[in-house]
Amino acid sequence: MTPVHILLTIRKPELYTASTLVFETLRVGFPTAQVTVYRNRINDARPLEDAGIEYREIDTIHHEWIESLLATEEAPFWILDTDVHFWESVEGWQFTEPMAGRLIPQFFDEYSNCIDQPRLHTALMWLDPVTLRNKVKEYRAQFPKHGFNHLANLVHPICLPIRRGRTLFYDTLSLMYHAVGGQPFTTPQLDAFEHMNFGTISDLVLPRLKDGPEFARRRAAFLACPGAFRGTWRSQEEYYARHRA
Repeated sequence: MTPVHILLTIRKPELYTASTLVFETLRVGFPTAQVTVYRNRINDARPLEDAGIEYREIDTIHHEWIESLLATEEAPFWILDTDVHFWESVEGWQFTEPMAGRLIPQFFDEYSNCIDQPRLHTALMWLDPVTLRNKVKEYRAQFPKHGFNHLANLVHPICLPIRRGRTLFYDTLSLMYHAVGGQPFTTPQLDAFEHMNFGTISDLVLPRLKDGPEFARRRAAFLACPGAFRGTWRSQEEYYARHRA
């Protein structure tokens, strides 16, 4: 069974519910999988009531955590955000590409003030580390080896300026997707779960959104009754379409 890795970060007490949302339906999405929870600078000692969860203490940031997993793991695995709600099991899904996730299109991101580049979202992502490492080697082998063409880290997020002051944002693993490709989730797969975007950093993001108060109201309603918001990913797609760049 493909293992699941979760980075648990609770930045503020008021973000606790959104930052632990996934554990309400974890065994809906992954009924039998071995789950490792990395407690990222967590002082709250409350364990989750699940014998199938292994805990590890860590001090990291999201993209470096993923980079470490890709460098050390030998078998395919899932990474999973804590602001996800499952409607159906996903642990039996099969993929033919070395990475798979929800495809996010190019759009103007109000929070970063950048043009987000297409990527597979890391909220729920399947990764084959050995194949990815080999594909990265093949990708890098195309270029001459000298000190004048430093190649970007394909895991880390980065902002790149373009003409007239505009900036492109490649979020975590976006450059990897552009370099070696990946497999987008299908519509039935997207219907199996919900991701409440920026659940762990809403205090940072909402003030920068034009409709921040309305987003805050919807998020509170979702946390109070997730079942009433099944299919929210479609309204997220509408947001991306309205902010197409």
